[in-house]
Amino acid sequence: MTESTSSEAESSSRRPARTAAFAAVAVFGFLILRIFAVAAEDWDAAFLVSTALSLDDGVPLVFGSLMAGLGTVLAFALTVSAQMWWLLPTIAVVFGLLALTRRLKAKNRLRAAAATAMASVGW
Repeated sequence: MTESTSSEAESSSRRPARTAAFAAVAVFGFLILRIFAVAAEDWDAAFLVSTALSLDDGVPLVFGSLMAGLGTVLAFALTVSAQMWWLLPTIAVVFGLLALTRRLKAKNRLRAAAATAMASVGW
């Protein structure tokens, strides 16, 4: 074996390790950014969220993040391609009403009705 052949073999044997290290750093960075997004960039809340997570929560966290982004893309795509012009304003109105009902007092009948409706659909 010549010197150049041995250096090429050594370089190609290190390639999977470098790829795995890069993937691990990327996944770790993604999880840290997601924790800060969930915690609204509050250090104390991010620490509490991170201590509540375990290694088993990694796949659902990534899958949930992808599905949330996919829902936004799907709503936009349906609005543009299927000409469902009413979809985005309807979504905005529904979430706006939910936000307004959350601001009502805890014993308000409208808030209780909204909470019951959300609980019946699994929210």
